[in-house]
Amino acid sequence: MVTYVSLDPSKFKTLIDDLKSFQTQVEWSVQVVINDNRPHDYPLSLDLNTFCEWSDIDKCDLAAQISDLQARLDAATAANESGLAFADPDGTMYYYIPDDVQDTADNATTYNNVAIVNQARADANTLVNVSSDCSPEEWDALLARMQEHQDDPAYANTILANIGPGRLLDLPADVQIALLNPSYGASTSQVGNIETDRPNAGHDLCGVLSHILA
Repeated sequence: MVTYVSLDPSKFKTLIDDLKSFQTQVEWSVQVVINDNRPHDYPLSLDLNTFCEWSDIDKCDLAAQISDLQARLDAATAANESGLAFADPDGTMYYYIPDDVQDTADNATTYNNVAIVNQARADANTLVNVSSDCSPEEWDALLARMQEHQDDPAYANTILANIGPGRLLDLPADVQIALLNPSYGASTSQVGNIETDRPNAGHDLCGVLSHILA
């Protein structure tokens, strides 16, 4: 048995933003009180010290609450992006918690693959922009990460969710062109005659994408 916790991502984000704004306002207000006390030879020094101590405690508590809320929103986003859960037509999203596990920020993050989804999202962004700027070493690192996670459903679903089907078909050729030796003034029409530091890049990417599609 499992539990899916629902949330409205738009309202959740508004709540988080409002709390962050309130936190900033509190910090500013405390500083105003401190600054106003200074020119008057600190008439409220004792009370002000207590006030500042409590303000710091409340500020930490508020920061923790904001972090907890953000973790739930990140979990729902990751679950939706990786295919673990699906958003309703009205935009309601869900994150997953096993029935015998507490609904904590850490558990929401762990069980909804937030870390792997974030990595897949970043790798997808790097991949679709690889033709504009990618060194052989950067390509090696990207390929190694994709090969490491290519059979992870959460990673694979997130990669596909962030790359359209048309772009997916073009990527092996784009990558191969991007890695042509720039000293030769490479262009698409010259691919067959120009040296490349990674001659198997397109083929290697096809192998990874076949795993991801499977």
